[in-house]
Amino acid sequence: MELTKYQKELAFEIAKKLDDLDWVSYHEDLVKQYSENFLREKLEYVLSLPSSRIKNSRAAYYIFLVTGNAKSKKQYSRS
Repeated sequence: MELTKYQKELAFEIAKKLDDLDWVSYHEDLVKQYSENFLREKLEYVLSLPSSRIKNSRAAYYIFLVTGNAKSKKQYSRS
């Protein structure tokens, strides 16, 4: 399935906010798989945390939350 222009922009916006532009294609995969509301909810949470609470990177923590939470909450999946 090809992404819409809006989905591509959303993936780029998320990657940019997470300083993760090298991995835009992975964020595009997430946009295909999960709802925008779910992704934005996780993004807002990760961005709200102080740097001292982030062990690796904001992007890594965001991906962990998205993929880890979604496994137990199938209602957030697009499939």
